[in-house]
Amino acid sequence: MEQLKAEEMNHMPGTHSQALGNEIIFWNNRVLQRLKLSSMMKGDKGQAALQWYQKALLRGVRERARQPTNTAYKASITEHTEEPLRDFYEQLCKAFRIYTPFNPEALESQRMLPQLINASFPVDLQRMSIFGHSMGGHGALICALKNPGKYKSVSAFAPICNPVLCPSGKKAFSGYLGSDESKWKAYDATHLVKADPGSQLDILIDQGKDDQFLSDGQLLPDNFIAACTEKKIPVVFRSQEGYDHIATFITDHIRHHAKYLKA
Repeated sequence: MEQLKAEEMNHMPGTHSQALGNEIIFWNNRVLQRLKLSSMMKGDKGQAALQWYQKALLRGVRERARQPTNTAYKASITEHTEEPLRDFYEQLCKAFRIYTPFNPEALESQRMLPQLINASFPVDLQRMSIFGHSMGGHGALICALKNPGKYKSVSAFAPICNPVLCPSGKKAFSGYLGSDESKWKAYDATHLVKADPGSQLDILIDQGKDDQFLSDGQLLPDNFIAACTEKKIPVVFRSQEGYDHIATFITDHIRHHAKYLKA
């Protein structure tokens, strides 16, 4: 029991989202299964320690984290039959620790989603396009701009376009990237366009005129359009009357991408 308490204090895990609950329970059950087979868990004292261990692990997972899980590291964890339980537990905790955030610049992180899609669907990785909505629309824009030649086309519905200048962007970037605002520009679509040496992308954006996020200054598409105009990057921006924070006009976007994917 004292050893388990000491390990909890030294290796307390954590998570930033309740959405990871099922996965945490899965890992927890794997650890508990190992413990049940351990001689130290026999008898009344062992069972009491087992129950305490379960509560301590889940409590630590729920309470301690304030940063994203290191997804790439978590995916690499392997439980070996002859591995001491303490070593496996330490690896598990490290994956959920506050100081191991997901690193979008790491090659293993960048490859995760394309590899998953390639393994699950009949796709051609040499012909890819990307699009998204709102925050995901901004993600689509920066993925295309940060990876010249990787995507044939890009489009977005009501995207955040200049997050370094909008309230929600400042909050998110300060939380994920720290207080050094110079580092934020590498994840801002408008600044990526300004630094672009000459993108070959054709960009399509649909934006609802009645979008509350637009009127609140959260999206700032005019800044992005101005940057694209200055850099002579083709962008079709359609301001849609009577629509709000839309993910509509999907047919037009599919046709936009099909034109380039079939070329």
